[in-house]
Amino acid sequence: MRFCEANRACRGWGGTWIVLLALLPLPALAQQPSAPHIGYVYPAGGQRGTEIDVTVGGQRLWGAWGAHVSGEGVTVSDVEHQGVTGRIQYKHVREIQRLIIDHVKRRVEAMPPGSRPRLPDGFFSRAGQPPEEPVELPDHPLIQDLDKRTLEELREISEWFRDRKNLEPPQRAIAETVSLRVTIAADAEPGLREIRVITGRGPSVPIPFYVDRHPEIREVELNDSRAMEREPLVPPVVINGQIGPGDVDRFRIRAEEGDRLVLRAQARELVPYLADAVPGWFQAVVAVYDESGQEVAYVDDFRHRPDPALLFEAPRPGEYEVMIRDSIYRGREDFVYRLSIAEGPFITSVYPAGGTEGKLVSSEVDGWNLPSDRIQLDTDPGGAVIRPVALSAPSGSSNAVPVAVSSLPETEEAEPNGSPDDAQLVQLPLTINGRIEAPGDEDVYRFGGQAGDRIIAEVTARRLDSPLDSVVYLVNPSGEVIAWNDDFKDPAHGLVTHHADSYVSAELPADGMYCLRIADAQARGGSDFTYRLRVGPPQPSFELRAVPSSLAIPAGGAGVLEVHAHRIDGFEGPIELRLTDAPEGFRIDGGVIPPGTDRVNITVSAPRPEGSRIAAIEIQGQAQVDGQTVARPVVAADDMMQAFIYHHLVPRMELVTMVLGDNRAPFPEIAHDAPIDLPVGGRAEVVVDLPGRGVVDGIHFELRDPPTGVSLVDVRREPAKVTLVLACDAARDESFSGNIIADAYIQNPIRDDDGNPTGRTRKVPLGSLPAIAARIAG
Repeated sequence: MRFCEANRACRGWGGTWIVLLALLPLPALAQQPSAPHIGYVYPAGGQRGTEIDVTVGGQRLWGAWGAHVSGEGVTVSDVEHQGVTGRIQYKHVREIQRLIIDHVKRRVEAMPPGSRPRLPDGFFSRAGQPPEEPVELPDHPLIQDLDKRTLEELREISEWFRDRKNLEPPQRAIAETVSLRVTIAADAEPGLREIRVITGRGPSVPIPFYVDRHPEIREVELNDSRAMEREPLVPPVVINGQIGPGDVDRFRIRAEEGDRLVLRAQARELVPYLADAVPGWFQAVVAVYDESGQEVAYVDDFRHRPDPALLFEAPRPGEYEVMIRDSIYRGREDFVYRLSIAEGPFITSVYPAGGTEGKLVSSEVDGWNLPSDRIQLDTDPGGAVIRPVALSAPSGSSNAVPVAVSSLPETEEAEPNGSPDDAQLVQLPLTINGRIEAPGDEDVYRFGGQAGDRIIAEVTARRLDSPLDSVVYLVNPSGEVIAWNDDFKDPAHGLVTHHADSYVSAELPADGMYCLRIADAQARGGSDFTYRLRVGPPQPSFELRAVPSSLAIPAGGAGVLEVHAHRIDGFEGPIELRLTDAPEGFRIDGGVIPPGTDRVNITVSAPRPEGSRIAAIEIQGQAQVDGQTVARPVVAADDMMQAFIYHHLVPRMELVTMVLGDNRAPFPEIAHDAPIDLPVGGRAEVVVDLPGRGVVDGIHFELRDPPTGVSLVDVRREPAKVTLVLACDAARDESFSGNIIADAYIQNPIRDDDGNPTGRTRKVPLGSLPAIAARIAG
């Protein structure tokens, strides 16, 4: 982890609203709807051993003064808020056209009379008179270094700015920009980092940033039609670019006959989801053309993954043109890409795609430019169930691919096993590694069971980047299908949009030999259609996610985390949450996910820090499963919207907190040890102790997303104490066990431009009280 305080030791604490709230009896706001947001970073990566200037686009970034980087070897300095930098406005177009015509005029007049190009009549008069007041032009790459452009380029630039689609207002979510200076250490490990911008309101959501070992360039407009006139690039190289509306980026590369170049685009990988676009991400396509303009390679994805990748084998020595664009010619500032072109290794499949924890596993590996056909899997105890592996070569590391680790014994399928007559006999419980090796192929496994046995059959394939869209059938001794499943959603995998893995849970009706059949739902197949099939009795467990991944906490107060529990194989027990790594004085309240509950709000409180205000914390969940203590990490995540409607919990590298303000008062305390019992149709009182504070006049309270039918009906204020009176509607017929969150706020008078009261007020959030554990008997 790296935390960078740019330009001054502690900027941002003195914002007007924080100064005001520091005088109030309660601490400043912990987590607001108006938290800073990042929509893109450009360029979205860099070569190790370099310093680069990058631009972050987002919303509510004013007062940005620092950055936090998750991962080693990358630091940030010179953070500066650039304000709202929308697209070109009409007033700018007139001035840009005048400047271009002026450049053309000076060029033409400097030419010998016989070599001057023919221009339309009245061309120079179109420039008009300079404006009475100077027009400040935006910092746009097309209007930089106009004196170095050719006449043809100046004509194309003029046409570009006259196109109305380039004059649209910016999307509000990415309208603000912040500039950063990023330094990448020479020994930085290639791979993913995450950058958060730090403002007076707290840390922003993170955005991916990649470190690479190869040289990097940025696209230079205009590059949509003039690629063949520029100097060719020599691989290996990483190209960084942005796609505008209708934009097509082209680049020349030089290749020798037989070169095996891997072209890999990162687009959706950089911005996983777009809330206001269909299908919900930048869908890049890549093509390669020879010197005659003939298309020799094209790709618009890699199997089920939206980001394209292809192996291009140069048929002859020479220069080739590489093109990248959006599949339907959309574009805007957050359509950012990284296009890697290199003779490096690329893994397309691993088999088996996992192994038993703690056992040595060497798997077959297939792909392009690989230094070996075997790969050693990471099966060390204590790690994640799904973990990445990669191959190293002199030309660089391969792409990372996921493999899985389990606690069960494992085996591999044995052909032939394509029908009940030659079904492979297996002993449960077991994880079977197999492949649907050809279109229409089916694998069949046979096992013995007794009446009343609960059998789980779970496929892990798409979650391991296999193209398999599995379907599983459980067949009884008479040959009848008693249970089957095609797709089963795993909410813990927020980057998967087609949950193509199957999950069957069934009780066996009688003693006998049963069969499990697995196939591809679309009758496809191949050597890369790998799967892992877990078969046996239930293995109750759980996975945990916490939203948001960036949390602002007022000193002496609390911020709110929403913890999601993904319950596995019927596990319904309570889960206790505890801090396992946090600065001294941090604590959580409401840290129990009640039995059968999938989501709960908890609060994280923090004292005034003695050192850095930025800290990554770790939370763990523990539960009793079959008499054993099972512990799982709470993985930081963000709730991201896709295409206006779908929501996904996207995992992040770490949970980052920032403590706001200098309040030294003790934490508020709920004056009840046990959960509050709120009767249906009745009321309950919640006493909150406020040590070191007087009567909290002028401060209002409201419930955040309360259970249906629950409301706050009264607040009684006393010195160093406040009592909240909760009521439950008599019509409520559902039980509830969980936490209730109460937020504090003030009504701030709104004044006109002359400072006079308007009679209207604005709600200013102050923060949250500790989580209130409550029960309702439905």
